[in-house]
Amino acid sequence: MLSAAALALAPVPARAQAVRGYTQVQYQGLDLVGTAFDRDILYSLVQVDVTKRFEESLDLSAQLLFRDVSFANGPESQHTPRGTIRLTHRWFGASATYRPTRVTDGFGITSHQNETQLSAYFAREGWPSVQGTWMERTNESGYATADVTGRTRSLTATHQLGRFEARGGYFDQSRAGTEDRVRADDRRTWTGGASARLGSMRAGLTTTYDVSDTRHFVSGVETDQDAFHVFTANGSAQHTRKLLSTLNYSFRRTIQSDGVSQTLDDHEGTFLERYTLTRAIGFSGGGGVRSVRTLEGRDVQWYSLVLGSIEGPIRPGWRGGAGFSRSWNWVENDHARAVNAYQANTRMRLNSGLEVSGTGQISTTDQTGRALVDTLGERSAVVSQADGAIMATPLRPLQIVYRIRGYRSGASLFGDASTSTSSMWDLRWNPSRTLQLTGGLSKTRGLGRNMPTLRVRQAVLQWTPSKRWELTGSWWRSDESRGDPNAGNLPPARENWSARWLWGLTRDLKSTIVYTVADPGQQTRSRRLEATLTLGFGR
Repeated sequence: MLSAAALALAPVPARAQAVRGYTQVQYQGLDLVGTAFDRDILYSLVQVDVTKRFEESLDLSAQLLFRDVSFANGPESQHTPRGTIRLTHRWFGASATYRPTRVTDGFGITSHQNETQLSAYFAREGWPSVQGTWMERTNESGYATADVTGRTRSLTATHQLGRFEARGGYFDQSRAGTEDRVRADDRRTWTGGASARLGSMRAGLTTTYDVSDTRHFVSGVETDQDAFHVFTANGSAQHTRKLLSTLNYSFRRTIQSDGVSQTLDDHEGTFLERYTLTRAIGFSGGGGVRSVRTLEGRDVQWYSLVLGSIEGPIRPGWRGGAGFSRSWNWVENDHARAVNAYQANTRMRLNSGLEVSGTGQISTTDQTGRALVDTLGERSAVVSQADGAIMATPLRPLQIVYRIRGYRSGASLFGDASTSTSSMWDLRWNPSRTLQLTGGLSKTRGLGRNMPTLRVRQAVLQWTPSKRWELTGSWWRSDESRGDPNAGNLPPARENWSARWLWGLTRDLKSTIVYTVADPGQQTRSRRLEATLTLGFGR
């Protein structure tokens, strides 16, 4: 279909055509001392993009991608070519992609996977918007198992008429059965919904309703069903310059059936009236409903609350704020429980190079009755948390930051409780335009009693003598083994050294060399070398 469309457009004069892309070769050497898992891996990548623009905003583009991965000391390899052709217009578009993949594992067994995907859309103002996709994936295993074919289809439509919108969709995912006892599997989902926006300049309300139904079939027999109904309402009304009303509510019903039907309802709603006395002082009051988890199970909780806040400048260079809230919470067949919360914050600029900030919060809860539980599954009467920061710039190229944070949850403010703390020192020094040094020390103790403190030290030195090349060295040490996302596939370690060299030989030719050592001098030490060469063209 896409080829016919491209041929039909041939007589239209072209406005612009461009060919661009890049090729990349990368070597990775992994050395795990004392093990047989050393690896020498070669990656190669070639990507070519061709675009052609015709009149009336019609674009035709194609992309060819070739990606290969091979192991020098093993039979493992992976070859993944991919081709894509795309036709786009301001009203419609279509694309087709084909990706055959060949993978050889460590036993020398080769498997194949072929994936074909087609997609199209139509989106013109004043008309319904439609989008559809179709994908087929075939797995041909090199072992003595039957081939497996899976298909995925989706179709969605949306139409908007002024302040109203309607939408619907269909999605299915199927896997064909095989002769070696792999049963056919099929999931089908229908969705629908609508939304409406009502109101004027001073008041507005937006409501939405969505429904979905998913059914699972095994060998043509329905085994289970999931259905969802979601309703939301969000609105506000500005009665006067100082009085504002807000409403936020959502309801979700979940129906699950796998031989036994189960229905779960979740509520979350709040209605508030806010009165602004001055620019710095405000009060609010209202109530709401929410679904909660108690020690006895799930329940619906109602609540009412009042709160107030004050925030603004105290003196030049010093801002502060404070607030309080009190809520009454109750569930069916239980008395109302009071929850009080108090918070304060401040920020001070002591001079041009020193700034201090901090926040604190304390909340108290009535434990009697069907009390809610915290993240540890325990009843908590008092929860307090605080954090502070000091930012100092004694010299223009030097900045020092210290941050500390604490959390406490227990039956009282000063008794036994579960606590956690964390702190961090951060140093940044730029002695010149080409040289930058950063360092840090962090300490963290997890929530709970007798938890150990984890310390992490790190430093980074970066030298950029010119626009064409850059040299970076980094180091970190931890009390516990941890992974490093920048170390690739190296195992977790307690210490890590790394050096990286970026060199732009020309505008289009660039190289990168990275050398990493984990746990140096230890029996668990490992090394990784990565060298990459990238060449771009057609820019």
